[in-house]
Amino acid sequence: MPSGITAKLVADNIIESINAGKIITPHRGSLGNMGAACVASAGYGITKGSAIRITTFPIVPDDLH
Repeated sequence: MPSGITAKLVADNIIESINAGKIITPHRGSLGNMGAACVASAGYGITKGSAIRITTFPIVPDDLH
C-alpha cells in the first residue's frame, strides 16, 4: 500500500515537472498519514497451511513523543 501511494506521488510530480519545464515537487506524502496491511501465507493450497495478517496506522508516527 505505501509503495502504491508513493508511486502515485512520484508520477504526479513527474507530470508537474514536465508541464512546468523544471523539477518541482508539489505532491508530498507522509508515512504518518498512511496505513499498511500485509498478508503472509505459509503452506500450500487453499485449505492447508497458515497465514498471518498485520495492519498498522500510521506506518511511522510524525512525532515520536
